[in-house]
Amino acid sequence: MAEHYGLLSTLFTRCTRLVRGEAGYADGEGFEAALIKGASPEGFSGDCQGVREGYTVVVKAGVTLQYGEAFRRESDGLIFRVTSNTRDGAAPAASSVGVAKCSAERWEAP
Repeated sequence: MAEHYGLLSTLFTRCTRLVRGEAGYADGEGFEAALIKGASPEGFSGDCQGVREGYTVVVKAGVTLQYGEAFRRESDGLIFRVTSNTRDGAAPAASSVGVAKCSAERWEAP
């Protein structure tokens, strides 16, 4: 099936998984994702109360992100922690846009 991302393709940026090892975190596999900062009223009030910034993460079909995984956005070095699973946010099989989504928060690796 052909991949049709349209305008969404302009939002994709390079990311790198952070794999936890004995000596901390190391770079893992790379992937492309579009990260969209949450714009809900709850998100705005959360920002004011010190809650971490929430994001929607959109990835191409075949990329799997699981709860608790960490990754770095290469364009600015920001680190994110996944707070849901892409398998729960996959587009229907009949869709011409092969994407999946999950949520994430800005995070600082210990």
